[in-house]
Amino acid sequence: MKQHLRKIFAPILNRFESGQGDFNYRKSHRAALIAVGALFWVIAIASGVGAVSIAELAAPTDASAEGVSASMHIGAWIPVIVFFAGGSLCLIVGLLGNNRAIATLWGSK
Repeated sequence: MKQHLRKIFAPILNRFESGQGDFNYRKSHRAALIAVGALFWVIAIASGVGAVSIAELAAPTDASAEGVSASMHIGAWIPVIVFFAGGSLCLIVGLLGNNRAIATLWGSK
C-alpha cells in the first residue's frame, strides 16, 4: 500500500528526496512533522467550520444581494486552503518520504 501511495505522490516526494551530500535526520523530526501536519488539518477544519458559520450568519435576506454576500466571504476560505495544503504536504512527506525528504523539509540538510 505504501509503495502505491509513493507512486501517486511521486511528484511531491521526488522534489524533497533528490539531492546529494550529507543531511541531518533524527527520528523525532518525522514525528514532529506528522504532528504539525495533523495540527494544520485541525486548524483547517476549524477554519472551515468558522467560514461556514460566517456565511450562515451573514446570509442575505434579499435575493438580489446573494452574489455580494458570497464574494465578501470568499476570503474566509483562504486559511482553510492554506492550512489544508500545508498539513497535507507535512503528512505526505512525514508518512511516505524517506529520511532525506524529512531532513529537506525540516531544513536540516
